[in-house]
Amino acid sequence: MIVQIPTCDDHRGISLGTFMIRDRCPKCGAARGVKRWIGKSYDGSRWLFVDCWKNACGHIDMYRDVRKEGLRMKHGGNRDKVY
Repeated sequence: MIVQIPTCDDHRGISLGTFMIRDRCPKCGAARGVKRWIGKSYDGSRWLFVDCWKNACGHIDMYRDVRKEGLRMKHGGNRDKVY
């Protein structure tokens, strides 16, 4: 599953990253992203449009956990892990 979320907590409305994550919930293995939509992330100063999703199990994916799990997509298709 590919998602676009803030690359950091204080994104200033400009720090959007694309991450490849598993299609299954990391906590229980249920289907992930059964419902998807575009939402807004607010860091206290600016808004950023981001991907939002619901997991079948009800577990919530926190941005910091998704950033750790995901593969950061670079232009040209090269990927490197994000920590």
